[in-house]
Amino acid sequence: MKNVILPILKNAQINGTKAAIVDCSGGVNKNYSYLTLVRHVEAFAKELKRQGYGKGDRIIVFIPMSYETYVAVLSVLYIGAVAVFIDAWVDGERLSDSIGITNPTAAIISNKLGKSYSIPDYVKQIDCSMMCCSRLTKSDDLLLLENMEDEDEAIFTFTTGSTGIPKAARRTHGFFMIQHQILSKYLGHKPDEINMVTFPIFLLSNLLSGITSVIPSFNPAEPSNVDCGWVSLNVRSLGVNSMTGSTALFEKLSSYIMSGGEKISLRQITIGGSPVFPSIAEKLCKAFLGTDIRVIYGATEAVPISMNSMENIYRANMANGLPVGKIVDEIYLKVIKPYDGAIKVDNEEHLDSYTVRNGEVGEIIVAGPHVLKGYVNNQEADRINKIFDGERLWHRTGDAGSTDGQGNLTFFGRVKNRICVKEKVIYPLPVENILLGVEDIGFAAVIQLGEKIMAVLELLKNQEIFQDGIMEKIKKLDIGYIDEFFVMDKIPRDPRHNSKANYEELKKYFSKAENSLTGT
Repeated sequence: MKNVILPILKNAQINGTKAAIVDCSGGVNKNYSYLTLVRHVEAFAKELKRQGYGKGDRIIVFIPMSYETYVAVLSVLYIGAVAVFIDAWVDGERLSDSIGITNPTAAIISNKLGKSYSIPDYVKQIDCSMMCCSRLTKSDDLLLLENMEDEDEAIFTFTTGSTGIPKAARRTHGFFMIQHQILSKYLGHKPDEINMVTFPIFLLSNLLSGITSVIPSFNPAEPSNVDCGWVSLNVRSLGVNSMTGSTALFEKLSSYIMSGGEKISLRQITIGGSPVFPSIAEKLCKAFLGTDIRVIYGATEAVPISMNSMENIYRANMANGLPVGKIVDEIYLKVIKPYDGAIKVDNEEHLDSYTVRNGEVGEIIVAGPHVLKGYVNNQEADRINKIFDGERLWHRTGDAGSTDGQGNLTFFGRVKNRICVKEKVIYPLPVENILLGVEDIGFAAVIQLGEKIMAVLELLKNQEIFQDGIMEKIKKLDIGYIDEFFVMDKIPRDPRHNSKANYEELKKYFSKAENSLTGT
């Protein structure tokens, strides 16, 4: 029996009364034990089988993060179907693309989202209100857990897809279990862990580990709207001792604490999804004094790749890139010369011809048991993003970085965002961090527009006098290759974590502004 949810069923047998999920998403805290979760999953799985769904069917789960999200995903896996997990922040175009890529049979959609999005007629909608219906749980008919093999598909998730159609990451039952085992090793959760978590894959891993997960009362994609007082209250009242989420979330919480808000005491914080700059690290270390703060570096296709402590980031010299910690033992990692096309090699010797020296910046490529082997129905993405050397299948992360030969990895941002100036290659990330070191600059992004290099700034205040003062400070930094500074009320962020600059949207913004001025 290889079905990935088997450990959750065992958790219910061993310690069924233990809280599996505490759902605060609706504004009222609801506690669901492992036994209750499994009963709801088994009951809804029976309903799915009654409606004719089973092994191999691809079923969309499109529900805002809540207890019901995980009942739906686990029920789909229970019957051997594939859970096509779609983030609730997507727009209609992205949803349409996701459906076109994965060819689902059916969709489990919350009533709220169902009214806002158009679903093709051939995708049958399953009434999600049935998931936790009391009449479903009364049936005594036994439904056996579907037996699965390691290579059977389990869950599809999607890359952010900021530069085009999103790619569907294909996770099999075997792959997901390996990823969970490696992830849990480095997270180091304890049996008494009560983890407030905003990443769906991490919450599923928590359930496999048998610990308690708390779903917070805010939209993870909109950390600027977080009610920090409510989060602090939930942490205290529920006994939360660890949190997992994005940089933007913890920056918001640290600002709340530093400005006089209630202290949030935690044993551990895990941050992922976006860079943590030294200026932010300093704030976090002060706000969460005594907390073990870890930063995971990885991607949809490979997580974790490396881990770092907040203290190491706090002390970093960003002129030499952002340290992202020690490469995990299970990862094989190389840094290759930046190359925009597909790379095809015959053997390891040929791949070495692409490899750069220690300390030299290039593209990070990784291989290992928890590195995604391919995408769903996307041979072109496989061709561009994968390299097979005859021994290993490597994934091209698209990230720029360097290694020191001692297992330490440094990050420089995305390879595609590199800037070429007078035969010199500049990576925006270190420059952006220098700008963030200027008091009252809240966020920064450096982009190339034609022959011009522009630094876009988001200030903590917007008065013209205030801007003039900041510009005086910037001049002292002597960043000679920046041609122009531009202030925006809000720099576009990535839609998933709301933490990284969305360079493509910025370029579109300035392209439209230029066309408007020229009348084109």
